[in-house]
Amino acid sequence: MWRSSAPPAANSAFAASSTAPTSTPARAFGATYTIPGAGEPGNETWKDGKERWKHGGGSIWETATYDAETDTFYQGIGNAGPDYDPEYRPGDNKWAASVLALSPSDGKIKWGYQYTPNDPYDFDEISEHPILNLKVNGEDRKLVVHAARNGFYYALDRTNGSFVTGKQYVDELNWTPRPSTRRPDCR
Repeated sequence: MWRSSAPPAANSAFAASSTAPTSTPARAFGATYTIPGAGEPGNETWKDGKERWKHGGGSIWETATYDAETDTFYQGIGNAGPDYDPEYRPGDNKWAASVLALSPSDGKIKWGYQYTPNDPYDFDEISEHPILNLKVNGEDRKLVVHAARNGFYYALDRTNGSFVTGKQYVDELNWTPRPSTRRPDCR
């Protein structure tokens, strides 16, 4: 079962159970939260000192992509909350506005990639994450791709989440100079 947002003290009302597409019935394997709790990797990116990660948003409401080659679900994650108020929740706010690679057997996070740290623009990255096998610079690559609402098209290595390439696809973009930095640029 995957649950959006933070552990039970927070907004974790949305829950979904999933299995890999097989004839095996769904099974519960605990909960994996889209916003990491105290002591979990990524929790240190919620830097307010007031445990605002407990109310952090990070909803999921679109279907994940399943990759049989790597036995992985790729789930897009919504924005942090409250929207448009990054001063209330300083830091990168992982794993909001991200994609998480999840193991279908136990629900654990294999890797995550955050498209827009601190997302002050409501860029929710919940939409599709197609998978492709392509040659990149002459090398066979397993990719997960995403046309993000932040104005960039991303290609990530779907085995480890590393950034492969990104390209601006909107005419005007004023929040960052390039997709690999993923840092707002207040110009």
